[in-house]
Amino acid sequence: MHFVADAVAISMTRELGPLITAIVVIGRSGSAFAAEIGTMKVNEEIDALETMAISPVQFLVAPKFIAMMLMLPCLTIWANFMGVLGGSLFGVWKADFSWIGYMHATMDAAVSPRYRHRTDQEHHVRP
Repeated sequence: MHFVADAVAISMTRELGPLITAIVVIGRSGSAFAAEIGTMKVNEEIDALETMAISPVQFLVAPKFIAMMLMLPCLTIWANFMGVLGGSLFGVWKADFSWIGYMHATMDAAVSPRYRHRTDQEHHVRP
């Protein structure tokens, strides 16, 4: 049970959660932003903003970029939580793990120092 919980917790929090979140956000929101700005360019709304001395980048792009910077970590945490929850549901229903035991193993894997990345300073041997 510990191996399954460790594998799910580590793979979701380090690799799959951030990757899936980035793909979904860029695929959905990025294409919507590009379509909106493209439509505004065709309708000459961007030229109208420039005529009114409003920077199109500051008016159109910056708020969306700031919103994405604020929400992407929140969505990544949510994706990590859902991935671990999905792994635990599989473990409890199909593999006959106990819910409490699985959660304890997941928490141990998430905070265990043996799974942390080493920094460059830890790799160097001191003379």
